[in-house]
Amino acid sequence: DMENNKICLICSVPIDFYRFGILACKACAAFFKRTIISGKTYSCRKGDGQCVFRKHEKFMCRSCRYDKCVEFGMEYAIRKDENGENDEKEEDTSSSNETLLDRIQNAYRKSYDRRMEHESKVVKEHRLKKLEHPSRDVYISNMSSFNDILPVLVREMVTIFEQVFPFLENLILEDKATLFQNCLGKFSMIEGFCLTHKYIETNNFMTSLMTCIDCENIDKWIRDEDNVERKADFRT
Repeated sequence: DMENNKICLICSVPIDFYRFGILACKACAAFFKRTIISGKTYSCRKGDGQCVFRKHEKFMCRSCRYDKCVEFGMEYAIRKDENGENDEKEEDTSSSNETLLDRIQNAYRKSYDRRMEHESKVVKEHRLKKLEHPSRDVYISNMSSFNDILPVLVREMVTIFEQVFPFLENLILEDKATLFQNCLGKFSMIEGFCLTHKYIETNNFMTSLMTCIDCENIDKWIRDEDNVERKADFRT
């Protein structure tokens, strides 16, 4: 399958995604970005501009590596601030103690507050029935209310991804979509299980931050007034 046999055009390492417009590995893309931002120039190690790259080669000629990136069409535009100055600096991971889990946690907390605000409005608009709970506002969901909540969940997921993984902005749209499609379902399922385990002791399942499915009355998920074809099939 050709889709599963992509290689970096620069160093031939197996890859899955496009970066900066071409098939390139993360290391070569990062090298190209650093070179553009720093404005560095290199001299060929051999002097003929014909250095050959091999997978996992320890000492790549930086001049030929950069020339090859340009030859294959790699592009990176430096962002400018309001004064026209470069708004980017080379990444220095050693200067930050923030872990990946820290970034995920911080982004999720911010998203959580925005989602709660939206879900509160949806609950009122749909007049959802409140589930008895000692410490949390939880409401019995239905398909209509869930459809109003889902778009915000998707939008917030995109925001979380962009905050946690800033390099995603350099991927082409198709690769972004593939990543997102693979993760959205898993994220929703994990969040649902965690919230259910934390807050619900009855036969209900959390479908969002504030709403749940009444698993003992699953037929109420689709109401008679909902515009859904073959309602009976959904309920059986």
